[in-house]
Amino acid sequence: MFKTIKEYAGVLIKDSGRYRQALSGNDRAANGDPLWLHLCNRNEVLEINADGPGVHCPWRWTSDLHACNVNANYARRLAQRAFTDWPIRFADKPEQAGSPDVSFIIAHQGTQRLDHVWWTVRSILAQQQVAVECIVVDQTNEPCFGTRLPPAVKNLHRPLPKDLDGWRKSWAFNQGAREAQGSTLVFHDGDIVCPAGYARAVIEGLREHGAASIQRFLFNLNQIATQQIFDSQQWPETMQPECVRQNWEGGTIAIRRDAFFGLGGYDEGFVGWGGEDNEFFDRCKHIGHLTFGHVPFVHLWHAPQSDKFAVNNPNTTIALKSRLQISVPERIDELKKRDFGNRQTPSLPKGYRDTARKVVGVRQDIP
Repeated sequence: MFKTIKEYAGVLIKDSGRYRQALSGNDRAANGDPLWLHLCNRNEVLEINADGPGVHCPWRWTSDLHACNVNANYARRLAQRAFTDWPIRFADKPEQAGSPDVSFIIAHQGTQRLDHVWWTVRSILAQQQVAVECIVVDQTNEPCFGTRLPPAVKNLHRPLPKDLDGWRKSWAFNQGAREAQGSTLVFHDGDIVCPAGYARAVIEGLREHGAASIQRFLFNLNQIATQQIFDSQQWPETMQPECVRQNWEGGTIAIRRDAFFGLGGYDEGFVGWGGEDNEFFDRCKHIGHLTFGHVPFVHLWHAPQSDKFAVNNPNTTIALKSRLQISVPERIDELKKRDFGNRQTPSLPKGYRDTARKVVGVRQDIP
């Protein structure tokens, strides 16, 4: 109780002024950003993009906005302000006809998150001023979507070979990239709803960069709020996020199609949860990676993956750590030699998880 009172007092004294200014006024930062984009924790210092919109927080790990955790009113008002500037819309087919400029690719497995994907793909199809396509690569053994996807979505049922198991997100992403028609690829999680201007912002960001991670805040809805959306089939006019997250490397990333294949695609050695997004993010720095964030997103609640952040998860404790010790050019050269995105089987069937230290490319000297 004392800690809660102490934290609330700290937010009131140290954070209320800057939150009030950012959420109530129309003042802008020197680079033209609305001030809400520049909200961060007191112990964080933002790098401001001098050549365009957005900020980068060099904080190493994903973090929540502390003031929003302490005072839920800040989280609600920040969401309201963010999605006034970046409205979310839904559609069953793309607004722009013709060949897609941007291809969104979602990897999926199982039957637990069909509603999440439904809302996500409809926010993708509602992108404005840009021709888009949406591809869902479904690794479930039996087709699970049926009519649960709009007809405009390209649903690729690509189950695992019978002798393999596990979640193979990288393989699904690579297969989707092989099928994509757009010159820009966006690899997107099936539980993250995006604003209607995201694709347009991606194209702008990739004019001078090979890849773009332009997400600023992720507004996490709790279980009750998410279920209310599913039950009512109505998107809320006002949302109350459980928390506001920043600095996450996964979730959504855009890249030029030619650059993606030049990097060797996603690393199919990652099997199970964790690691593949961070490794790919690291390789993107080789092609000029825009990481100034200015776009807000909404995360729909789901039960957490118990092993993703486990201390004994070999993907993150051994494989990722080991792969990142190999230089980016070496990794690119190795991955390009693999048959990544093969429709029949992953390029590294056993994966790093199962072979741990013995897999080629994972060094033996990691304790």
